[in-house]
Amino acid sequence: MKFLILSFLFITNITRLIFADYLAIDAAFPRTKKDFNCALNKGYQRAILRGYREIYGGQIDPDFLQNYNNAIAAGYKYIDVYMFPSATKSTNNKTNKTPQQQVRELVNFIHTNHIVVQTLWLDIEKADKTNLARWNMGTTKNRQFLKEFHDVLESTKWNWGVYSRSGDWKTITGDINWELNSSKKLWYIKVDQQQSLNNFQPFGGWKSGIGKQFDQNNNTLCNAIFDLNIFKA
Repeated sequence: MKFLILSFLFITNITRLIFADYLAIDAAFPRTKKDFNCALNKGYQRAILRGYREIYGGQIDPDFLQNYNNAIAAGYKYIDVYMFPSATKSTNNKTNKTPQQQVRELVNFIHTNHIVVQTLWLDIEKADKTNLARWNMGTTKNRQFLKEFHDVLESTKWNWGVYSRSGDWKTITGDINWELNSSKKLWYIKVDQQQSLNNFQPFGGWKSGIGKQFDQNNNTLCNAIFDLNIFKA
């Protein structure tokens, strides 16, 4: 009996390890191999890199390729990319590229440079005090733009999901319950410093998220700014 109990406890602990939630960093600025190696050694097993940004109507992030190479050199095996699309009335006096153009630019860049990513995340959030206005086209046009991004992303057959938060979703679409496609994975924002996924507020048809960004612009982890996240195993 004692042997059976010990065996059960051993299997239970191993199962918990296998199916435990795991930590991730995301980066939007240049980071060195040393930065990535430090984060990996501190248990952040996944790296999410900005591959596309909103300025000048939308463009490939100039730091994407180097950040990817540095993350690979540091030992990262699980790397995602996120795109911050151009979705405004105008950006620096230039109009948006279409969603089709923006997605194709990122997809082609990834193919051309032999980059391997697990998931492409569409970043849907409003402006903050330090950035240009985003998603200011009105809720009707915003929804149409989102649908166009959805359709072109679906056409790639890639694994993709949405990064957003309830407040931004409501402001951008005009309705916290408006659905784009709640069958896609959701990585949500809730900066509460809590490494848990048990405090989700439903929106957009999602009843739960697969990942949460719990800290932003953290510079204490490795003396380099990273956003910090937790994901379901």
